[in-house]
Amino acid sequence: MIQLKDVCFSYGQQTVLSHISCCMENARITALIGPNGSGKSTCLKLCAGLLQPLSGAIAIDGLSAGSHPPKALARRLAYLPQTRPMALLTVRSLVSHGRFPHLGFGHRLSSGDEAIVERAMTAAGVADLAHRALPSLSGGQRQKAYLAMMLAQETENLLLDEPTTHLDIQHQMELMDLLRGLRDAGRCVVVVLHDLSQALSLCDHVILLHQGILRYSGSPQALLDSGNIQAVFGVQPVMRTEICFERMSPSNAEEC
Repeated sequence: MIQLKDVCFSYGQQTVLSHISCCMENARITALIGPNGSGKSTCLKLCAGLLQPLSGAIAIDGLSAGSHPPKALARRLAYLPQTRPMALLTVRSLVSHGRFPHLGFGHRLSSGDEAIVERAMTAAGVADLAHRALPSLSGGQRQKAYLAMMLAQETENLLLDEPTTHLDIQHQMELMDLLRGLRDAGRCVVVVLHDLSQALSLCDHVILLHQGILRYSGSPQALLDSGNIQAVFGVQPVMRTEICFERMSPSNAEEC
């Protein structure tokens, strides 16, 4: 669980977040939404300990985020940023880095750690790419490899900034299923999304930021009824009958 209490943050003289108080609970997928520049990614970085609030407090699982040494924090919280450097590693080596917060001196993986790495690659759909170098992969494949590294950390709290970037529709659906599985296992999952339809259909809890302030925190349905989407985005929800997609069962996929 991640809690923010009266959090403020500025870049120099520019106020980015002002007096933000909210709670992101276990066994929930929480979406951070808002227009560009509303403070979503900054809020995620504050939760991840990459930035320090100007004032206010952030707690991870009931303990002050500032009281966690970096390695201890990495055992409680995993963070997938929007952009990452192009590491000259194989997929397996990258995913193995997710185990480092759990390792002792020497950073040697045990057989148990190796098994966790294998499970993470399988869950993220990159087991067949284990020996491929990251620069040889497509943007979507790299995104899934970094997601596997995040899963290998085995933390209770997961923060993802625009995780559907570079993913085609099938892999977006697979990612959504994976996030639902993490939620159902009791994890706290927080995701920044620009696609409002995706946020409303995937998430249990929505936090709407606008111009650095907390505009709304609650259920997706209550957000639709609140008028905040119209006020913040200048668009209105419209219920229509249109083509939708769902994942195919393995048997149906083989028939195609």
